[in-house]
Amino acid sequence: GRSVELRNRTVAALESPVKVSSGETLIIEGPGMITGTGHSVFQVQGSAKPYGLLMRHVEVKHLASTDRGEKRSLGACLFARGRGSITLEDCVVTSEAGFGLWLVQKSTATLARCSIRDTGRSAITVFNHATLRATECLISNVTPHGVCARGETSIQLVDTIFDGCDDRAVYAYMSCDLEMTRCVVTGTRDASAAAVQVEALRPGDASILKIDSTTLKGNAGRGLSIVGNVERQFSGTNDFQGPIDDTPAALKIPSPGGTISQDTS
Repeated sequence: GRSVELRNRTVAALESPVKVSSGETLIIEGPGMITGTGHSVFQVQGSAKPYGLLMRHVEVKHLASTDRGEKRSLGACLFARGRGSITLEDCVVTSEAGFGLWLVQKSTATLARCSIRDTGRSAITVFNHATLRATECLISNVTPHGVCARGETSIQLVDTIFDGCDDRAVYAYMSCDLEMTRCVVTGTRDASAAAVQVEALRPGDASILKIDSTTLKGNAGRGLSIVGNVERQFSGTNDFQGPIDDTPAALKIPSPGGTISQDTS
């Protein structure tokens, strides 16, 4: 594998993603900063274990570009696909116009003591069969969601704070396994949205929601909404900022193909 020590240096304005391919590993040790203007700053794929990309004490900034004005091309600071694996420890991730982390297919991200903030789209999106594990992280000042999970995804949030999400801190739908342990959610800004929304509405959808010792407080809208085929497992002392409701996130309109449109990230 490759290994880089930044030693307080800045690697500025990369125009193309740094790619970590199948079987490769890339280790970047900070302190230091990396900025990029491409579709993503890093693109990780393949099946390297225990990680494809490992970064410690690094700030990664994804800058907006006039060449990527359409929503579908706004990209992400870190993009993982296939069985790509990302491990971040004590890092800061931002994106002026796109996602902080974008996980698709069977990719995995493990974050410890990281700050994901100031993103133009959701801080972390987890699609298809991807997995996210975040411990002692801060997700702040993001648009619209802190974590948006769609598909047969797995999300584990431990000792993590959400502060200042435009719409929701967590929005999980279809067949997501979501676990929140000792988390705090505060400062959502949309009075019409629940701070945490979990839905399993389509035929065959099935979600599991585990919440332990978690607090929702000071949010503009409702606290917790659970809709459809969602198994609930609550433990510890939780504060959901009022009663749990079953209001869907948005009006669902069948598309010509028979699927259901969703409020997206």
